Amino acid sequence: MAAPQSITSIVSQSKALEQVAAKLKNVMIFLAPKDTGNLKRQLNRANKPKNIIKVIGTATKTKASITLIAAPPGARYGKYWNKPYGEGNGTTATIKNRYPEHFDYKDRAKKDPSIQAEIKRLVKDISPKIAQSLAKQLVGK
Repeated sequence: MAAPQSITSIVSQSKALEQVAAKLKNVMIFLAPKDTGNLKRQLNRANKPKNIIKVIGTATKTKASITLIAAPPGARYGKYWNKPYGEGNGTTATIKNRYPEHFDYKDRAKKDPSIQAEIKRLVKDISPKIAQSLAKQLVGK
């Protein structure tokens, strides 16, 4: 009988987790402003699934996180488009009033219904594998 896989390895090897990260990146890039030089290109480069997925496992708990980079190297100004600040003429807050659909692209991507559907698919994909691994561990004892 093969040794059961750890929950951490099940989660970290899941293609569904990579698909969630890729979809999240694509939605964020779509929501980012178009007329900002190379922001979209740099977001694409910096937010590869292997760079933004982190899986941490201990003996009792496994945690997976996806951390998007809104202000990548080469486009640090992305932080002003993602989280505007200030008041008055010439500030990013003024620009936000003119182009509200382009701000907070990172947070809006997280809330997108297609992302929530991908997360549900991820849970559906890995839950049976985790249950099977736990069953093997219990039977083996």
